[in-house]
Amino acid sequence: MDNKRFDPKTGKPIEGGSEEIIEHAFMFLSNLTAIEVGQEHVLGVQGDGKFKFIVVESVFGMFCYFSKNVAFDFVANIMSNLACLEAGRNFMIDHKYIEAIVV
Repeated sequence: MDNKRFDPKTGKPIEGGSEEIIEHAFMFLSNLTAIEVGQEHVLGVQGDGKFKFIVVESVFGMFCYFSKNVAFDFVANIMSNLACLEAGRNFMIDHKYIEAIVV
């Protein structure tokens, strides 16, 4: 991390717009979902399923709404990673995510 941009004690950004923070958050989620346990966690398929697919729906909704905003470019990577699990693929197919992206 560049010391000019982040507080060395807290790690919080000192300067930079909210778009940059959003992009970094999606970069983090992209890396997190590169492994199966991260995919399961983001999909919410672990445990009691109380939060099943909530994160995916929220992220995809933002991706569609802000489709012209480059801060959301990493969402495509996240969705691709989540499609590696059968539960993720089935959810995306059942909810017509592919059609939404094409449109």
